[in-house]
Amino acid sequence: MPSPIAGEARTQLGADLAAQYEQGTPIRGLVESSGRSYGFIHQLLTEAGVTLRARAAPMNNLSRLSLPPQVFLGAVAVVGGST
Repeated sequence: MPSPIAGEARTQLGADLAAQYEQGTPIRGLVESSGRSYGFIHQLLTEAGVTLRARAAPMNNLSRLSLPPQVFLGAVAVVGGST
């Protein structure tokens, strides 16, 4: 478990993580690279004044995908032929 961090070290870590986040690294990526918890990273980004991105749509929400659900459900469509 990482040691507690405060003061200038916390501010600097927050700035470093904020820069990575603003370049596109997701919070989960920052968690993996830093060894810190999701909540800790979220809190540091908030303290650094970062506007957090919206969460991605869950992969099981087929209604939001542009491909028809049949593609994901294993259905096979026969186009212009007999079976």
